Amino acid sequence: MALVGDPIMAVRASAPDPPAVLNPPTSPIIAPATLPNGTLPLTTTFQISITAINPWGETTSIGTASGSLVGGNAFSGSVTLPPGATGGRAYYALTGSVNNGFEPQYVSIAANGTFSIVSLVGSAGYPPQQNSCWNPDTDGGFISTALIYKWLNDGLTFIAEAAGGIEDTTGVATIAQQIYYSIPGRWIRFNTARYDQWPVVLGDRDYIIYRYNVNGVVSVVAAEMQTAANGTVFSSFPEPSLTSATTTLTAPMTATSVQLSCVDASPFTPMSRIQVDNEIMLFSQVNASGGPGFVNGLIRGAAGTTPAAHSTGATVQELKWNFSGFRYSQLYAPGSALLTLDARNTWEVALNEYMLAQVKHKEQSTQEALALMQHFDAFAADLRKKQANPITVAQIGGTLTQGRDVGRGRIIIQ
Repeated sequence: MALVGDPIMAVRASAPDPPAVLNPPTSPIIAPATLPNGTLPLTTTFQISITAINPWGETTSIGTASGSLVGGNAFSGSVTLPPGATGGRAYYALTGSVNNGFEPQYVSIAANGTFSIVSLVGSAGYPPQQNSCWNPDTDGGFISTALIYKWLNDGLTFIAEAAGGIEDTTGVATIAQQIYYSIPGRWIRFNTARYDQWPVVLGDRDYIIYRYNVNGVVSVVAAEMQTAANGTVFSSFPEPSLTSATTTLTAPMTATSVQLSCVDASPFTPMSRIQVDNEIMLFSQVNASGGPGFVNGLIRGAAGTTPAAHSTGATVQELKWNFSGFRYSQLYAPGSALLTLDARNTWEVALNEYMLAQVKHKEQSTQEALALMQHFDAFAADLRKKQANPITVAQIGGTLTQGRDVGRGRIIIQ
């Protein structure tokens, strides 16, 4: 998966307009240790040089530290990594090596700055002589960070318009007898809707009775408004008769967990959506009939939300409203380079061309800019055909070739 910083670095490399680099690590601490997998002899002495890394390169080292192993079978160390680093490397040479300088070997430094050396042989590699650890969240000599992020966001929006958007699903919690609801995010259109797993017609306001409170199983929803502050607001008829269930986590979750444990999963409807903190997830099963239980088969990060760790006691909310459709990409601000880019894989080439065209406009290279934009327009228009729904109606017994726009109706909000 591409990171937000990847198209930024691709454009800066083509301009060329390199950003700043990260500084090397600081404050190294290295000490003898006794570790279960340690195999170093007690008389070992060492020389260690430490660098920082990120997805775009590696810093130069902070220099050489040396010492001896006394009372242990390994070395443990820590270092302060610069902001924007995802880890580092500790290059080392030990007594008895062919040369008394650096061996072509290293061990990896974790994102928290810790590492250990447990054997005489590490991974092959030398400390770099030039700092290539670029920081996409800094200015270049010609293009500012703010401007290149604007180009990134504009390009993603234009591609979404041309290609039809990112196919996704979302959910909203219900409140009994409440008619209006807001769907967060930047959506182009919705193709299907369900209330408590019952299919709902995506209609218009002519089907909604606003005068009286009528609640039950919802049959129709209609779009009311769309704003940046409120997302997509819709109304329902009848009004929901149920309020979405809530519970709390009884154990922490990692960003990759596919199961959660909670106080009570029994009110949740299987094969639906839930929200934990700011993350929306799909789930397949609940295995409780009351009391402590689990929610299984989680698909993380729906509706453009980011998979994240969640703490014990976090609220888990059922989303009885379920919608599927097509949305725009997220918008990014400087500082987002290490986030996963919210785009379909086929969009990356078009995005790079759009951003490079903006560079050429800024350079006043008009003909090059126009040629890039023409190619971008053609490529983006072709994306709609290439990103057709991978699961078509024909595969389940229908006669049409594509199922993305087939259903009981749509809310059109573009």
